[in-house]
Amino acid sequence: MSNILETVGESGRRKAARDPNTPKKYLAILAKDPSFAVRAKVAQNKSASLHILRVLSNDKHFYVRASAVRDGLPATIIKKLADDVDSHVRRNVAKLSSTPLSILVKLAGDADPNVVQHVARRKALPESTVRRLAESECDDVRGVIARRKNLPEDLVRKLSKDSDMEVRRRIARRKDLPEDLVWEMGKDKSWWVAGEIAGRKNLPEDLVWVMSMDERKWVRDRIAQRRNLPRYVITALAKDKDRLIRSKIASRADLFDNVVRQLCTDPDMEVRLAVALRQSLPYDLLEKLANDCHGTVRRRMAQRKDLPEDLVRKLSKDTWARVRAEIACRGRNNLPDDVVESLRKDPHTANRVELADDCTN
Repeated sequence: MSNILETVGESGRRKAARDPNTPKKYLAILAKDPSFAVRAKVAQNKSASLHILRVLSNDKHFYVRASAVRDGLPATIIKKLADDVDSHVRRNVAKLSSTPLSILVKLAGDADPNVVQHVARRKALPESTVRRLAESECDDVRGVIARRKNLPEDLVRKLSKDSDMEVRRRIARRKDLPEDLVWEMGKDKSWWVAGEIAGRKNLPEDLVWVMSMDERKWVRDRIAQRRNLPRYVITALAKDKDRLIRSKIASRADLFDNVVRQLCTDPDMEVRLAVALRQSLPYDLLEKLANDCHGTVRRRMAQRKDLPEDLVRKLSKDTWARVRAEIACRGRNNLPDDVVESLRKDPHTANRVELADDCTN
């Protein structure tokens, strides 16, 4: 087979190098191949012997040495690879589940932040190393530490004041966040951080009220999406200056009647549209929305299956063709005869009536 290996191209040798059924003696030949890509495939082959891996861990090409990093290597080889000049190799050592703790502690001081990040993700780290990593100059490293379980409270407090927004945001997501920090981070200068607090479960009711009055609309938006909001918070947000917030309130399933009626007359079309999308509405509100000044709201009303017949008749004569088309889509069997005849004479809706009939039948 050695003669065959000499005649096939590089792609063929790569294929043989990654094949777990290739005999070890031929893998040993491929481990000396002039192409680093072939040697790397040998290093990644699960059938490669320890002797072959030992040779490839000293390869001149960093990618081959990085590919040779795997579980099952003797500690001496892992230790040598942890001192490799190339960060790709050291990073793979940091990711390796069998890397001794002493080597991980050493790599925690690596010059490459990518290596340190992988060390920070390891569950079994001494507290002294965790504290050291929490002081890292790299934002991403501190961000990884901010997500660790069972983080000492003093580090949680320290990282809650971190200069990097993403680090503080990850602290704000922690389930074990002390209540005083919940209040403090709810006032964070970044709305991303404050928004994470606004979305927390079991938020103190007083803080919900305070955050519903926050000057940043995205914080109020997160509050508007919370379940089981107190009635007074819902009432306040229904009068919010931002239409996005009022629309979110209008979409709530737990909305009470007086707020629904208030939002039905909102000056913004999108808020009224959100009301029109509600599952159940009293007749007077259905009538009001069917007479809305904006065609999009009337079109949504024309789509409602619970629309009374008198409102169906009214919308079948709407000034906007798309509203009449929605009525036509109900089909002949679901419309009064006079409405069907009127829509058939309408050039914008005639075909839709017939198509709706076909779908119904």
